[in-house]
Amino acid sequence: MRRILDDHGIKHVELEFLSDWWLEDGERRAASDVAKRKLLEAAHVLGARHVKVGDLFNSAVELPELVEGFAALCSEAREYGTKILFELMSYEDVARFPLRFIGGVEINDGTFTAPWTLFEDTINHRRLCGEGEFDVRGFVKTMLTAGYEGPWGIEVLNSDLRTWSPQRIAERAAATTRAQFPT
Repeated sequence: MRRILDDHGIKHVELEFLSDWWLEDGERRAASDVAKRKLLEAAHVLGARHVKVGDLFNSAVELPELVEGFAALCSEAREYGTKILFELMSYEDVARFPLRFIGGVEINDGTFTAPWTLFEDTINHRRLCGEGEFDVRGFVKTMLTAGYEGPWGIEVLNSDLRTWSPQRIAERAAATTRAQFPT
C-alpha cells in the first residue's frame, strides 16, 4: 500500500476512525483496542500524519475522563510515529481553535435539516462541495484568513456516489472542491 501511495504522489495520509477509546473497559472498549492497534500499526507502516478519532454518537462521557483517555491515546500514537486528530463536526467550532491544534481540515456539503440522524446524514447523505446548503466557500475563506496552511481533505460519504466509478468521483470532487478556493 505504501508503494501505491508513493507511486500516485499521495503526500498526506490519514487513517480513521477510532471511537470508544475513552471507555475504561467492556466489550466496546475491547473492540476499540483491537481497532486502535490495527490503525496505529497501519499508520506506522504508511507514514500517516494522524489517526482520526472522535465520538460520532455524542456519548455521555465526563470531560476529565475524555481528556485522560485522549492524552493516553496521543502518548501511545507517539510510539508509532503518528498523531491523534480529534474530529470536530461543526465548521464554526474549527475556526475558533488556535492553529497549532488543527491537524487537518475536511470539507463537504450538505443540508441544514434532514429527516434522519446526524450519523446517517454524515455517512450517507453528504454532498460534494458547492452542491448543498453549507457555506463551504465562506469556511475556506475563514480558515485561510486565520492562517491555516495544512492539508485539506474532501470527505463526502454519500450512498449515491458509491455507485459512481472512482475516476468519476475523483474528477468531480476535485472540480467542485477547487471551486471553493480563491484563485
